[in-house]
Amino acid sequence: MKVFLGAAKVLALLFWLTVVVNLFEPFAQPFGLLLHFCGGLLLVINGYQLVLRSVGLREQSVLWCARALLFGPLQRDEVPMAALELAHA
Repeated sequence: MKVFLGAAKVLALLFWLTVVVNLFEPFAQPFGLLLHFCGGLLLVINGYQLVLRSVGLREQSVLWCARALLFGPLQRDEVPMAALELAHA
């Protein structure tokens, strides 16, 4: 399972790299606009998920929040157990 999770994270990083490259060197018109839209939508969805999940997880580092924005639901398994116990207490 960890192999699939790692592969999914690599694909997510490749997607975000493509979005950043598209900002500096735009692709052909239908693809560039679609990539901007998908990247923005994914960033909004991951940000909304981060806000919903971090209500009880206020003590997380900035690095964890950045990884949660990049990877979204793939980051779910890496929440420290101590933070989850504090959230449910």
